[in-house]
Amino acid sequence: MSVRPTIFVGNLPRPWAEKELDELFSQYGDVHLTKLARNSGSGRSKRYGFVQMLDAGDAQRAIVALDGCELDGFRLTVSQAKDSERPLRASGPEVGFHDVCVKGLDFGTSEEELRELFGTIAPVREVRLVLNPQTGVRTGIAFVTFGSAADADRALQLDGTWMHERTIRVRSDGAGPGPAMQQRAS
Repeated sequence: MSVRPTIFVGNLPRPWAEKELDELFSQYGDVHLTKLARNSGSGRSKRYGFVQMLDAGDAQRAIVALDGCELDGFRLTVSQAKDSERPLRASGPEVGFHDVCVKGLDFGTSEEELRELFGTIAPVREVRLVLNPQTGVRTGIAFVTFGSAADADRALQLDGTWMHERTIRVRSDGAGPGPAMQQRAS
């Protein structure tokens, strides 16, 4: 069985579902599977997902055409997925991706540094540094993706870690301060 090319799609409008993602990428070729990352508690979109296409040439054309494209006021980030050799699964107990949101990063922090730090807790699937869509400059925010909710929960213990002379904040879904920030506020 040949591996189907997998594309990462970030900064999606929140109301989008797999159907819209499928329709968008179908303009460039046959889509095998689409998968939106969702918050395991609320089911809300995390505003990124993956598309698996049948043909590598079609996948490359879609990446070139859609990266930086603005949809519903959001500038898409489209690239080959880091784990593009790993097939997407349509169902099962571990379906989905489990993120932590990291804030307060020095703008010079690299994906490799975050992968190394969070890798001390659990295997990291992906690290995404958030860029300002107008300037392309890092925002000091990143998302670290784990393969299970339990791994993402363990990563919360890094909240309050000192990195590049800054205290980083680690949260499970981007809504509210992490445990270390809550303790400091009280």
